[in-house]
Amino acid sequence: MSAASCLLTEDQFLCSICLDVFTDPVSTPCGHNFCKTCITQHWNVNVPFQCPNCKKLFYTRPELQVNTFISEMAAQFRQSAQQKASSSSSEQQAAKPGEVPCDVCTGTKLKALKSCLSFRTLNTAPPTKDWTGVRVSPPSHEGTVRRAVNQLEETLSKQMKKLLTEVELKRVQQSAVDVTLDPDTAHPNLILSDDGKQVKHVRLSLKSRPQKVGVFVDYEEGLVSFYDVKSAALIYSFTGCCFTEKLYPFFSPFLNNNGENSAPLIISPVNHTE
Repeated sequence: MSAASCLLTEDQFLCSICLDVFTDPVSTPCGHNFCKTCITQHWNVNVPFQCPNCKKLFYTRPELQVNTFISEMAAQFRQSAQQKASSSSSEQQAAKPGEVPCDVCTGTKLKALKSCLSFRTLNTAPPTKDWTGVRVSPPSHEGTVRRAVNQLEETLSKQMKKLLTEVELKRVQQSAVDVTLDPDTAHPNLILSDDGKQVKHVRLSLKSRPQKVGVFVDYEEGLVSFYDVKSAALIYSFTGCCFTEKLYPFFSPFLNNNGENSAPLIISPVNHTE
């Protein structure tokens, strides 16, 4: 964590709404980060709901996820900044004759440090002229902050992206529901368990391959049964069927399977004595 904070600057921990270091940072579904209060107030005023950064529209108020990674990094940055400020104050002395006094200090004028001089230069730099003679103002600090925020969004670490994925997964898992398979809408080739939690394909285990198959249909009872004619054994029965129209047989010789299933499918003539 400390190594990561050394590579990031204060601008990269700024909320793009309040332009201050993140406080209670949260992430939107589009992956951008804001102070919780800032984005909440923003959406209280602006409808429809839109991300201030990428302008993505949401039809309903998005659910905000606490970004613990950014929160910890911002907190550590604040602590580091406070320690540096405290150290600088203890080292800074009152300005002596010939030294540049700090224009920001109140009370005793202390010796201006590099940060003071930079601040004074930033705030007192006069407008300049370009070659056309048009007055050009100094660079905007807000623009610098905006660019820094954009840079942070483009350079998020793999750990941050992984954390957001895990948070999103947990959010999705909270919407899990109990699923039960419906036998009325299942494909006829599938077999469902009684509790509707298991399903398997209608593949039969037979002692021998039948050479002649007989089909028995009881229209009124809603029964369709298949028999092995040679062994006079029941293969399978479909019960509880409901027939309302005329029935038609359906035949399929299936695949040739490289000649192993090349014999023709023959419809045997009716023979009541067999």
